[in-house]
Amino acid sequence: MSESKADLDLTDEMESFGLPLTEDESVRCVFSTMETIKVGTGTTTREHDSKQYCFVEHLEDRKFSVRPVNQNYLPSGESKTITLKELMDKYVPEVEFLESNTIPAMELLDEHLDDGDADREDGKLYSAEGHYNKALIMDKENIRALFSLGLVYLEMEDKSKSRDMMKNILQVKTAFAGKNEHLFNEFGIKLRKTGMFDDAVEYYTEATKYVKYDQNLYYNLARANYERDNWEECLNALAMCYAIDPEMKASNDLFTIILKLDKKPELCEQVEKPPIPKVVIDRIRDIYRDQDKTIIDFQREMRNRPREDTAKADTSEAGRARGGIVAEAEAEAEAEGSKKKKKKSSAGEFNFNLD
Repeated sequence: MSESKADLDLTDEMESFGLPLTEDESVRCVFSTMETIKVGTGTTTREHDSKQYCFVEHLEDRKFSVRPVNQNYLPSGESKTITLKELMDKYVPEVEFLESNTIPAMELLDEHLDDGDADREDGKLYSAEGHYNKALIMDKENIRALFSLGLVYLEMEDKSKSRDMMKNILQVKTAFAGKNEHLFNEFGIKLRKTGMFDDAVEYYTEATKYVKYDQNLYYNLARANYERDNWEECLNALAMCYAIDPEMKASNDLFTIILKLDKKPELCEQVEKPPIPKVVIDRIRDIYRDQDKTIIDFQREMRNRPREDTAKADTSEAGRARGGIVAEAEAEAEAEGSKKKKKKSSAGEFNFNLD
């Protein structure tokens, strides 16, 4: 008696359909599909079928990610998710195209990126810029190249080009998918440390639209607002950070600093901060007073959120380890001649260490 489809696992089923599998028994290949293209307008409109190439990767269960293949044979642009049935009905494997065109192009792209990273680490910024630009010629939306080139321009102290790169990054939704979290945090922290506080706030604020529940993201947004003396926006971000992770040391330290500055004009003047509005201090005390309620409300909201939104945030230990204050410490350790600045009150009352 032959096996029924119900008896087959997904790997067997994909093999039975003739889908190409990688060594880990998942689909990762170029496929083609026919699309109807309209040419002309009005009475001159004509339709013709066009063969389109896509890069397909197996996600989970019977879901697959599909990204267009650009003119340089690279997967580029936003992806869409399809089912196994859609893949089987509308797409045809193109193994020869993958091996002859896409794999060599991906290897060349990685070579440009790796060479750029090596030169950037060695301080060869102009050479690194050249490698990253070559990568962007091949794939204008390559996230790693955009982030890295932005870091190069920040190290060159070229604020105009840094802003251009930031705008390019903010236009690419895949920048916020969690895969590039360490680059994302490093770039935002570098914006702040270069004194581009408004840009850092714009950058992190935009990111909250895509990754809503990342405590490191909100902490960094709070820090940028702290630097530009915007107490209320700083507190808004800190409150979100606290709701996500009440035990995060960095955010609690910033709460403490704000409370220490309250009603101490001489200390505020010494650290070049404006007076703190009473409403901000009162709200901080309310947050600590209503700690349990805040956490319960947040957890309830998390449970009620659609799965597709919560999946965008990388909440793994590895993801957290690369974010926030840890990413900042790593960036400082890698920067030549990095020095920590400490600001103290005349009475030695409080030690500000917010580099």
